[in-house]
Amino acid sequence: MRFSPHTAPHSILLKSLDHFPCSRISSLLPLRPEKGYEIIISDASDERQVVDIIPPRLELLVSKGESIKLDQPLTSNPNVGGFGQGYAEIVLQDPFRVQ
Repeated sequence: MRFSPHTAPHSILLKSLDHFPCSRISSLLPLRPEKGYEIIISDASDERQVVDIIPPRLELLVSKGESIKLDQPLTSNPNVGGFGQGYAEIVLQDPFRVQ
């Protein structure tokens, strides 16, 4: 299963990893400087993947081949809302946390 890239920078991998017990960064491709990075996160068996775009000017805290966990930040302190918005981190979130 492969998911399409999201367009909103703050939507990075929010709900797509709910059944990934073990995940890793399987690909981290730099796009043009104004486009950022394409990041692909796979489950342990490489059968399911989530593809997303990390906006430019964000400092990545992960690298290709690295294992990651839910709620682990992928970037450090990005201003995901643009001008006048507060700072936040892009993280993997557990969809069951609000139940």
